[in-house]
Amino acid sequence: MKRGLSLIPIVGGGVSLILAGVLLVYTRMLGNYGETGALYLLSMMMEEEGLYFAQRYQEDPATPAPDSYYFKGSVGTAGLPPKLREMLDTPPYKSIGAMQLLGNWDDDDEEEDDDAPSDDAYVVVRQPLADGKTLYLYDNDAAGSIDTPLSDAIIDARVRQTWIVTLSVTLPSLAAVGLLVWFIVAPLRKLTRWSMTLDDLAPDSQRPRFNYRELNVLADTLWNSVTRIKDFSQREERFLRYASHELRTPLAVIGMNLELLDQPGRAPSPHALQRIRRSALAMQQMTETLLWLSRESGELRDDGHIEVGRLLEELLEEQQALSQRRGLTFHLDVEPHSLPQTRARIIIGNLLRNALQYSDEGVVEIVVRDRSLLISNPIGAAQGTDESMAFGYGLGLDLVQRLCQKSGWRLHYSSDEQRFRCELLFPATPD
Repeated sequence: MKRGLSLIPIVGGGVSLILAGVLLVYTRMLGNYGETGALYLLSMMMEEEGLYFAQRYQEDPATPAPDSYYFKGSVGTAGLPPKLREMLDTPPYKSIGAMQLLGNWDDDDEEEDDDAPSDDAYVVVRQPLADGKTLYLYDNDAAGSIDTPLSDAIIDARVRQTWIVTLSVTLPSLAAVGLLVWFIVAPLRKLTRWSMTLDDLAPDSQRPRFNYRELNVLADTLWNSVTRIKDFSQREERFLRYASHELRTPLAVIGMNLELLDQPGRAPSPHALQRIRRSALAMQQMTETLLWLSRESGELRDDGHIEVGRLLEELLEEQQALSQRRGLTFHLDVEPHSLPQTRARIIIGNLLRNALQYSDEGVVEIVVRDRSLLISNPIGAAQGTDESMAFGYGLGLDLVQRLCQKSGWRLHYSSDEQRFRCELLFPATPD
């Protein structure tokens, strides 16, 4: 059997990939927002510097252009670097506030000497002046790099804080993913282990209960399916046992009558042929009844109805040898009543056979009135000790109980020290 993949790496890996993707996107977005924010801050600083210079220039045209570590200024284009003068008439790469990015910014991330000025890209702010001239402020790459230990320490502290925050989010998130996978997979493993024990059909109290409704529905479905299969197997088993039990009597009757017909010089007996024919019909009806009993649903097709008095005569005739061997006589008090032939023959036949098998000498009373049949027999002293009779007794009563239950009939037992009584209650109207 192919084992397949486990849910743990699939669910855990999938959720971890989603989490990693979210963190990656968040990190990229944070970097982009940080870069954009820095550019906006630079634009604001350069714009403020340009406006401040314009005010001073209006008061004193001899005011020198700005020249700081971050950017330089030039009134007019004469003081600009040659490369920048060429770029002024080209479309900007990007505009951020008052600031324009000129030149080739696509290659700005390539490795280069940090102290070397950039000749291919500039940051420029143009500030109109009162006399019609223009102040050009641009980034001062020629100033080189200056160490700023105090500021760098603050930045390093902020970076460390950022890493701490990132780890404080990432590690609990991974732990949450692990717990989520465990909470999902652990019940599934429990369900899998339990499903492997369904062959034994453990009691319902041992069925696992889950906190998830879907798993409970799945467990109930598995339980019901296995139970139905088990019930079907048991019904098949019972059918075979019932068939072997019920067919013994008609087969014995057929066998005895065939021996009579096979005797040399003996003329065929219509009575023997009639018993053979009746036994063959009884076997056919019993088989149909047992098949009906082994099914979950469906109606039993009875071959008409029969008077209970006539049925008792036929059944007593079939059991004549047993009753004579036991030294039993019968007392019948039968009122006219019609019953479904097939199921009545099986039910009453089993009750009568059990009464004869477990009785000593005496009288077996059979009373039929008011939609009920009562069989009362003397209790024998441990009769029927052989295996076949003990088997027939238990199986016969089990068959009768099941057939009565499915037919809507009721069966009651009672006994005292001397007699055993069995009462069968029929429906108000014939089936």
